Amino acid sequence: MNPARLYDSRPIGTNATAPPLGAGTDPFKVGEARFLIARGQLGIPADATAILANITIVSSGPGAGFLQLLPPSAFNGPSSLAPTASLAWSNPGGTSVVGNFATIPLDALGQFAIQLGGQVGGHIIIDVVGYLSSTVSSGSGVFKSLDPTLPAVRLYDSRPSGINPVAPPLGAGEGPLAKGASRTLQVTGNLGIPASASAVVVNLSAVDTISDGFFTLYPTGGNVPIVASVNWGSGGPNIINNLAVVPLSGDGKLGILAGGTDLAQSQIVLDVVGYIDSVGSTGSSSGLYSSLPTPARLVDTRPAGINTPDPPQGVGLGPQAPSNTIVRTVQATGLVGIPTSAKALVAHITLVDVAGAAFLGLFAGSTPSGNSNLNSTGPGQLPGNLAFIPLDSSGKFKAKVGGLGSLGYVIDVVGYIS
Repeated sequence: MNPARLYDSRPIGTNATAPPLGAGTDPFKVGEARFLIARGQLGIPADATAILANITIVSSGPGAGFLQLLPPSAFNGPSSLAPTASLAWSNPGGTSVVGNFATIPLDALGQFAIQLGGQVGGHIIIDVVGYLSSTVSSGSGVFKSLDPTLPAVRLYDSRPSGINPVAPPLGAGEGPLAKGASRTLQVTGNLGIPASASAVVVNLSAVDTISDGFFTLYPTGGNVPIVASVNWGSGGPNIINNLAVVPLSGDGKLGILAGGTDLAQSQIVLDVVGYIDSVGSTGSSSGLYSSLPTPARLVDTRPAGINTPDPPQGVGLGPQAPSNTIVRTVQATGLVGIPTSAKALVAHITLVDVAGAAFLGLFAGSTPSGNSNLNSTGPGQLPGNLAFIPLDSSGKFKAKVGGLGSLGYVIDVVGYIS
């Protein structure tokens, strides 16, 4: 669906058109939970089992925090805050703006719970870009990966062409996008994406950010939605990642709009994870998404005592050093409800114990990809991002760290693609 704002707890005047749910309510307090009914809003149908949305947290002060999005049946009051996080942030200065993509499961009534944890509260914004249904009918789509061994393939990069050592992608050398300006990209016909693709799944990176800003990705040919696909604040970090599902226009194009107060704006990098195909979806037995009943922790490199009651894989391994050859292998199928039929995971990643500027890449092939799932630009950060993680024939994937500093990571699985 065309991106639309479902929820915004900020004052009503912040949203120029129709006020969304929550407009004008108070900021979330630490430990507070609110319940929302998604079905029946913005065209979300009665058979929707989950929504795909971009989440933005505007923290009310300095400190670290995290946001959980879960079915109400999994909510047990403040004690339910420990297991998993859908969005984590760390801000030693003042307020911060952080965005992250999420798959949010709905209960039988079509509702979900929002809960903040950590040290500081703030406002929450939810922009819906699509939904998942338990029925697959003609005209609906299935997810298709471009390359099962790679986490993503680079479609667009506005930085100089020499940064991409193989084939320069679209946009090479175009430079930052000015505030209020937009660019149009031809998606279908590139990277093997067919004309039948109705949407594209991309990892969007804003690089070399300065003051507050955001990018909006949208199908060309209509009104530009008042939503954000990725946000960044003036307090850094200056590399921000977020997953986005972007509908395409009838001729296979998407637009990028720059907004906020950042006059210089940032460089733009788009890595395609896959696409939604509208052909051959009826009765399809592959490329279908299944959600876990509740998000489950698969990997955590921190000490065992942090995770209760069941320690996940990787406990106590500690931070992973940057290396072009040394990787860690993770078994996924057969654990936390992931079946042997799974070809890819949909999971939230949080970087922890960050020692410096570095990035984490998750892949299934024998050779690490140059693309990153998540970046850090300095010690002490807690960046997060949703990822589509490909699995090899034995249900495993590998983790590589690049850059200048070591880092640990937490991987919480929300669903899988079979």
